Amino acid sequence: EHLYDENDIPHILAHPNEWNSDFVATEQPSLHFIVYVPPRIYSPLYLTNSEGEHHSAYIIPQTGGVFIYNREEDIFSII
Repeated sequence: EHLYDENDIPHILAHPNEWNSDFVATEQPSLHFIVYVPPRIYSPLYLTNSEGEHHSAYIIPQTGGVFIYNREEDIFSII
């Protein structure tokens, strides 16, 4: 099990205004969702908050969110 402090997320994800403009398909307000699949050596990967709780999702206010998809161990044997 690997833990990452959710307070460090803003330091590794660029501010949405800095994302590539090709990423946006409309000028209307929109939400962006990122799914991150950690490499095998870092799986399972969880975010931890100040209360010590572990979770696999993070919300970026007024933008969208990030979800960490931890694959089952058996899946690694067929990849």
